[in-house]
Amino acid sequence: MAYFREAHRTALQDLKASQWTFGQILAVTIWAPPLVEYIRSAIEGVDEANEHRFVSPYRVVIDEDEVRTPRRHST
Repeated sequence: MAYFREAHRTALQDLKASQWTFGQILAVTIWAPPLVEYIRSAIEGVDEANEHRFVSPYRVVIDEDEVRTPRRHST
């Protein structure tokens, strides 16, 4: 048990707080874009946040009939 404590202490001393490992950089680059999109949708609203996904003549609209009468699913 003392061996593992010493190995852990040595490993922590070798890894400085300012140095990022490859795995940490990879995790941030994978998770950052979806998190930014989620935060943007939460702040701007889903409609405005998704406007950049469509080509110029197309845009996000709300169908007022769908808002008033929700769909009924057949079971």
